Amino acid sequence: AKRVQPEATRISFRAEGFVPKVIALVADTDPSPMRVVLERGRSLQLTVVDQVGQPVPKARVIADLPAAPPALLASTDAEGKAKIQVGQTEPLETRVEAAGFKSALVAPPVAEGEKRTITLDREAGVVVSGVVTDATTGQLLPAFKVVCGTFLVTGPLPTNHTFEPSPFSEDWPKFGGGKFRLEPGQFLSHDSELKSRGFALKFEAEGYASV
Repeated sequence: AKRVQPEATRISFRAEGFVPKVIALVADTDPSPMRVVLERGRSLQLTVVDQVGQPVPKARVIADLPAAPPALLASTDAEGKAKIQVGQTEPLETRVEAAGFKSALVAPPVAEGEKRTITLDREAGVVVSGVVTDATTGQLLPAFKVVCGTFLVTGPLPTNHTFEPSPFSEDWPKFGGGKFRLEPGQFLSHDSELKSRGFALKFEAEGYASV
């Protein structure tokens, strides 16, 4: 029988104040102790603002790791500030993302402790709004909840899918007076694949079946 070469397993190592590192591991019957050296790199102090110069809080600074999920390096504070470590020997592509904005690439610092301002352009989004009524009387519902989520494909056909609600409470907003409005970036802002997967909404109200 032909011996199959085992596939490598990639493990990412992350520590505060250091540059993330990815190492490929192959199964071995007599493994030797592994030594992982993390690089401190150069510190880069970022200030993230919008097009009018206002700070963008909760923006995420992300590094793309080879053949591994992206690493979250930092999130901006209320003043739009964040500090990250950028590698010099193996520089990673780094970008800034924020709900309702286009992502922006971050070039490596040329000196230790460099300060830089990143301006994000707003992204055109879809505003979802409407009314919720009683199916029998047509009256507006006085109170209801909108559960935001995505479709999870469960079979080979596009029609084989189930609703997957968001696990975060902020994606389950409550409304009254029969009307609702969801602004761009107000919901599912944590889902980086939202553009490709799309989103779905479920409406719930006491005494009514969910739709």
